[in-house]
Amino acid sequence: MRFKPYLVNGTPVQVVSRLTMPFKTMRPAGMESFHSARDYFERGRKVGFPAASGSAGPYVLRAEFTMMGRDGKPATGRYTDTWTDSDHWRREAWAGSSHYVRSCKGDQRYELGEGQNAALLKFVVHVLEPIPAIDTFVESDWRIKREPVAGVNAIRVLSGYESPDGQLDAVHSRGYWFDSDGRLVKTFFNGLETRRSDFQEYRGARIARQINVYKDGKLGIRIGVVDVSAASAVPEDTFEVRGHKWTRAFTDEVR
Repeated sequence: MRFKPYLVNGTPVQVVSRLTMPFKTMRPAGMESFHSARDYFERGRKVGFPAASGSAGPYVLRAEFTMMGRDGKPATGRYTDTWTDSDHWRREAWAGSSHYVRSCKGDQRYELGEGQNAALLKFVVHVLEPIPAIDTFVESDWRIKREPVAGVNAIRVLSGYESPDGQLDAVHSRGYWFDSDGRLVKTFFNGLETRRSDFQEYRGARIARQINVYKDGKLGIRIGVVDVSAASAVPEDTFEVRGHKWTRAFTDEVR
């Protein structure tokens, strides 16, 4: 393109203009066509997580995990997810004297973290339900391709930098791998990789009973779901953490 200055009374001046460049894109013959990132995320959420399945009803999910504490020693912990409906739920994790909880009661949310391993417990809670909220991303930020995971023919949904040799940026890259049934089998975020396996059915959801978290190929956290069962009547005050009201901001977590 070649341009000439915009003149006012014969004098060049600075202007802002708009150029319209019509173009068409065509997928080369033989290339696979994929759904949108939104479709993969929404399907994966409904397939793999009882709170989103629409048919699970009130439930209590319990898990146990082992991880390396901030003191450099192995720590064991437990996790409980109590869910009545989308407006009444409580997710909680403990390890030693550390404790982390997030909950919802109606239009009010709560968050509490205490103890030296509270940040690690918060991470465990995120690992158990990692698919990002739909209102926190732009569709065009995500790239989609087929990429196998441990012999599984998976679809990868990725944002952030990827080097020519396939290395993902530890700070900015986020990746989610879904199998042909829509189940989430692998994730990558914060420089950590998770693998999900041993899927078992619970009222329409296929829950991963084993979740392993790796750092540089080394196992760092092992999470095992030990029980999922229907919840009986849950007292209203279960979902309230008095003195710890929280407003959702700068997080892509759904719950």
